[in-house]
Amino acid sequence: MTEIARRASVLIAVAALVAIGGMVDTLVGRPVPAHPAPPPAAAGDLIAPVGAESSAWYCVGGTDAGGGAVATISLTNPTSRPVTGTVRAVASNGHVGMAAVTVPAGSTTSVVPTQVAGAGPAAATVELDGGGVAVTQTVSGPLGWSSAPCASTTSDHWYFAHASTASGDTAVLTLYNPGATVAIADVTLVTSTAGTLQPAGYQEVDLPPGAFVSENLGDHAQNDPSVATEVETLSGTVVAAQLQTFGQPAHGGLALVSGSGAAPSWSFPQSTVVDGGSVVFRVLNPSATTARVTVSLGLQSGRAEPVSLTVPPGSVASLDGSTMARIPANVAFGITFTAAGGIGIVVSREVVAPAAAPVPQVGEVPGVAGSSPGWLVVAVAPPGTGNYSLAVLDLSGAPVSLTVRAWTGGAARPVRGLDGVTVEPGVPLVLGPTPAVPAGMLEISAEGPVSVEFDPVPVGSPGVEVTPALPWTG
Repeated sequence: MTEIARRASVLIAVAALVAIGGMVDTLVGRPVPAHPAPPPAAAGDLIAPVGAESSAWYCVGGTDAGGGAVATISLTNPTSRPVTGTVRAVASNGHVGMAAVTVPAGSTTSVVPTQVAGAGPAAATVELDGGGVAVTQTVSGPLGWSSAPCASTTSDHWYFAHASTASGDTAVLTLYNPGATVAIADVTLVTSTAGTLQPAGYQEVDLPPGAFVSENLGDHAQNDPSVATEVETLSGTVVAAQLQTFGQPAHGGLALVSGSGAAPSWSFPQSTVVDGGSVVFRVLNPSATTARVTVSLGLQSGRAEPVSLTVPPGSVASLDGSTMARIPANVAFGITFTAAGGIGIVVSREVVAPAAAPVPQVGEVPGVAGSSPGWLVVAVAPPGTGNYSLAVLDLSGAPVSLTVRAWTGGAARPVRGLDGVTVEPGVPLVLGPTPAVPAGMLEISAEGPVSVEFDPVPVGSPGVEVTPALPWTG
C-alpha cells in the first residue's frame, strides 16, 4: 500500500445504535464541529439539463477489495439524440486509461473500467459532450451484486450513516480527487463500541489531482456492528463511496453506497419486513444542533402514528422496523424522516433477508433525499435480471396524478394502466410484482413532488438491492 493509501482512511464513523423509543448514544469525546452543517442536498441537480454543452460524472468504489467485486459503469441516455464522450479510468497501480464512448438515443451503454485501465481500477471520470445522461455503476461478485449512482459533482462533505465491520463483514471507503488541484481531507471514525477514532495518519490526507485512496474501515474500527462515516475536506473537493460486504458467499451480501450530502427530509417509498428478516433504519445527525426527527409511516391499509426521534449532535439513532408493532409483516410500507428546522440529516436502511433466501441476503441503501416531480429509473444492470416492483411515495400532501413511461423502440411510451394513475399522499403506490412493470429505462412524472424506489431481482428480500432512480425533468 502506498503512503497516500496508508494515510487515506480518515473516516468519521458516527455510529451509536439506539433503541426504537428514541434512545441515542452520544459520541463520547467528539468535539462539537466549529463549522455549521452543510446546506440540504438538492434533489434535482444530479442529471445535467438536456441542453447543457457538457457534463461529467465520477465513479468510485468498485474496487477489487470486497471479495472479488468487479465494477461496470452504465450510461443511460433518455434523450432523442446520441451523446458521445470519454471514460478516464484510474487503476490501483496508478495506470490511467482512456476510452471513447457513444450512448445512442434512448438506450444504455456499458463500460468495464478494467478493460480501460487494467488491473483493479477504483475510480473513473466520465466526460460527455452534452447533458441528459445518467451514469451509474454496478458491482458484482461471489456475495451478490449492488448498484449506485455515480456522482455528478464533487463536495467538501460526504456522509455514510452506517457500515459494519463485525465478524465476517468488511467496509472499504474510497476517496477520489478528479479535480486539477490538490485536495486535503479529514476522515474520523466514530464507532458504536470504541467511540470517536481519529488516527493521526488519517488527518490532512493529501489527494493529488487524479488520485484515489481506499481504506478498510476494519483496520481501525474492528469487529464493530455500526460505523458511520464523515468525510470533510480542508481544501479542494472529492468524491467518496463505500463498498460493504456481509457474511460469506451463499450467506451474505454486497452493498455499494455513494456518499450522501445532508438533507432535512429522507424517504423510502417501499420497505417490507419479511418473516425471518429485518429492516433497520439509521439516522445520522452530523450537525452541531440536536435534530428532532418525525418519522411518518404510510401503510397501504390502515394508519400508523408517527414516531419521534431525538438525535443529538454527532450521533446516530437506530429504528428497527422489525420490532415495531405498528408495522405489519410482509406488507410494503412507506417511511419518511423529517428533521425540524431544516437541520441536515442522513438516513440509511439495512435489510436482512431470511437465511434460506437467495443471495444477496443483506443490503444497505441510503434513502431518497428530498423529492422531485420527475424521475428516471435506469435499466437493471446484469447480474440483475428484472424487476420486483416499482414504488412511488407522494410527498406533496395532496393526491397527485402519475404517469410511467417505458423506453421501447427508441421512444418513451406510457405503460398500460399507468398513464394518469392517482397516488394518495403518504401512502406508497406499489406497482408489481404482478402485473409486472417493465425493467428497462423508465420515466416517472407526477403533478407534485414524489420519491421513487425500484426493487430488482434476484435478491433475497425486497429492499436488499435498489436500482438507481435519479431526479429528471426531461
